[in-house]
Amino acid sequence: MPIRYRNVISALKNPFYAGVYAYGKTENRTAIIDGRARKTYGHHRPLNDCEILLKDHHESYVDWPEYERNQKQLTYPLVFFDALRRANPDPPLHRLLRSR
Repeated sequence: MPIRYRNVISALKNPFYAGVYAYGKTENRTAIIDGRARKTYGHHRPLNDCEILLKDHHESYVDWPEYERNQKQLTYPLVFFDALRRANPDPPLHRLLRSR
């Protein structure tokens, strides 16, 4: 079975591999839209805002400081591409696709 990029990223983002038990990593939100309550599910919360966060809960693959460094490195591409998108909101490829 081939290793998939999304599986590797999912494992690296999971605090479990740093020996942490986290409960309440996502939250549900309710908004009133057109006079009716609309619920949305699965909104990620910052790890420090989890309902339960037990460090050193079990044996880890990496220590906590290394896990936090990994999280910063994983968010770097998002920050980079977001800044790139802001610098050039209408890249040539988008113009080409719109011209058809």
